Amino acid sequence: MSEKWVAALFRKFQARYGHKWTSSIEGIERTEVAEWSEGLAGYTPDEIKHGLDTWSGVWPPSLPEFKAACRSLADNKNLVGSNAHRLYLPPPDPYAGHTKQQRIDRARPFLQTLKGALK
Repeated sequence: MSEKWVAALFRKFQARYGHKWTSSIEGIERTEVAEWSEGLAGYTPDEIKHGLDTWSGVWPPSLPEFKAACRSLADNKNLVGSNAHRLYLPPPDPYAGHTKQQRIDRARPFLQTLKGALK
């Protein structure tokens, strides 16, 4: 992302957070612009907009926090058409109708084999 766009992003943060933002980068503005420019390389305008729209903290985001907010759009896009929204249910228990003794009897040969292997 160009430093020009990062400077525009910083102006947005200045408008939203006022002194909280300016005091966090005071004296290191150029360093921060370069760092954010490098850190946001490869992010799309839609992702940056999404990051701005979704960040609702009372404090301005750090670079890693803002990147995560931006990428949540990409993460959500990857879920479209997937089964991620469906409730996960474990497979049915094949021994659900068996009594406790039947389960023990069924497990006994496996436990004997394991016991023999551990000797």
